[in-house]
Amino acid sequence: MFHKPFRVKSSTQMKGSDKKKLKAELKKKFAVLHDDALNSLIPAKEEVMLTKLQTHADGAVLAYIHNKTPLFFELDKERGSIFPTVYALWRHPDLLSSFPTWPPVAKKLANGADLMLPGVVVDKELGLKAFNLDGRRLQKGGALQVNLVTNRAALAVGTAALSSEDMYMAGGRGRGVRILHCYGDQLWESGSKVEMPELGEPPGLDFLSKSEEKSDEDEADPDGESDSCDDLEAPDICEEDKLTDDIASVVLNEESALPDDHNEIVEEDERSPQEIMDELLERAFLQAWKTSARKVELPMLSSNFFRVHMVPQTNRPLDIKKSSHRKLSKFLAHMESKGVIKVKELQKGVESLTEVNIEHELIARHRVVKPKREQFLLWHQ
Repeated sequence: MFHKPFRVKSSTQMKGSDKKKLKAELKKKFAVLHDDALNSLIPAKEEVMLTKLQTHADGAVLAYIHNKTPLFFELDKERGSIFPTVYALWRHPDLLSSFPTWPPVAKKLANGADLMLPGVVVDKELGLKAFNLDGRRLQKGGALQVNLVTNRAALAVGTAALSSEDMYMAGGRGRGVRILHCYGDQLWESGSKVEMPELGEPPGLDFLSKSEEKSDEDEADPDGESDSCDDLEAPDICEEDKLTDDIASVVLNEESALPDDHNEIVEEDERSPQEIMDELLERAFLQAWKTSARKVELPMLSSNFFRVHMVPQTNRPLDIKKSSHRKLSKFLAHMESKGVIKVKELQKGVESLTEVNIEHELIARHRVVKPKREQFLLWHQ
């Protein structure tokens, strides 16, 4: 809504009586706002401006501004659809219930994208309750905030695109939150431009560390099923092509589907299986940077880079656990030691690729060899 420039149509100083009405409305809508908090946000003896904005597509919006910083905005005065800005939420984080998401989503939201359900981080094992916020069912159109799994501070403000029940029934597909305002957009730009504060991790994300522990346990169990991507994998940030997902799944898990001539080649190779897999991983890694990942936006979750960009680069299954590295994080650390990439833990226990030296000699020397489509289609079928 505010990702494009808006026009100020008018701006007037609020009278004392108007401030009282606004405070009463805010107290009714946001029960956690006690009198002291209201007085700090809307001071009785200080200038508070009521500014009418004309946005590029959504018509007129009212903004309540103190010290040149927008604290609340209103879409429809008759319906009382008033929302806090990120500035207000940074001072009072409990004003709205929140959905956490992954750090790479931030830039997309600031550019005007809505938050899709694959980017909403909830404990899916809770079923329908996973989409209940603060113990209450979420109603379609209800106001909420979006924050990061690494920081409780509000990233964006919006409305629920679906009810809790419909989000659950959607099975992780479709729109989750319609974004109205986001950190870094034009409304934020019109204020003091203070950076997002660090308020600690949001509550209720213990299931993420449990998922990682379970992944480590599975790796330690010699009888367990092999999983080629052992790092905690975040849900897709954007809805990806289903065919790519299906192919990736088959490549990762259906080694038995390899053509017979491939198995013969492997049997005749004098190298150890680990050496073969090490070379296969490095080849897929380098080829990804010269093809699909050449213009990718960083940071990107390591697990997503592996699945989306490395897996499609080869007709042979990429199984990290059959390599000498054993873990995706260790393989990426190996490539980082060579100066090709930089990896950082942007959220607890989950690594992301933050930088790549696209001019590195390993990438520059790599010759791109496209996988044979016939084998890809055979596996998909």
